[in-house]
Amino acid sequence: MPVAMSDTARYFSIPWKFGKMFIATTDKGICRLSTNTTRREFEKELKELDGLEPAETKQIPEVGRQLEEYLAGERKIFDVEFDIRTGTGFQKKVWHQLRKIPYGVTISYQELANLVADAGYSRAVGSANGKNPVGIIVPCHRVIRKNGGLGGYAGGIEIEKIRQNVGDNSNLGSRYSNVYKFLCIKKFLLKLEGVEL
Repeated sequence: MPVAMSDTARYFSIPWKFGKMFIATTDKGICRLSTNTTRREFEKELKELDGLEPAETKQIPEVGRQLEEYLAGERKIFDVEFDIRTGTGFQKKVWHQLRKIPYGVTISYQELANLVADAGYSRAVGSANGKNPVGIIVPCHRVIRKNGGLGGYAGGIEIEKIRQNVGDNSNLGSRYSNVYKFLCIKKFLLKLEGVEL
C-alpha cells in the first residue's frame, strides 16, 4: 500500500569518491542519505518509503557542509536533527544505538545485538543496520563481524561471501556490483576514521 504524501523533502547531491551522494531533509531534519543510488531511485525511495514529495535544490544546507567536513577528515561528530519516517520499532532502536558508536571505533554485530536486545538477535541487527536510511551520519559502517571482517548484509546478500568470491572484479551483475560498492564504501569510511582492518 503506498504511503500518503504529506510533506516535501528537499534533496541535493554532493560529489565524492564514489560518485554522487544524495541527501534529503525536511523542515524537521535529515530523512534520507544514499551513497549508492541514482537520482531517480532516490526520488522513488523518498516517495515510497518516506511518504515525501521530492524537490531538488541546489542550495546545500548545514548537513551537507557537515558531510563535506567529515569526508575531508575535519569533522568527527554530526550535529543534525533527524526526521526518519521509515523503519520498525526494532530498527529504530538499532539506529539509535548506532549513533552512540564513537568516531574511529567499531563494534561487532553481536555486541550491537547485546546493546539492543541480546546476542541471539545478531542477524536481525545486521538486517536493521543494512536498512539504515541515513548511513554515515547514523554510522552503520562502524559495525563489523566479531572476527574483524567487514561482513554484514546489503540487499539481502552476505557481503563476506561476495568479497570471497569476486575479489576486485568490477565486472559483476548489477546486484553484486552494488553490494561490492557498498563494501568498498564501508572500507573507505572506516579507513577515513583511522580504523585498522
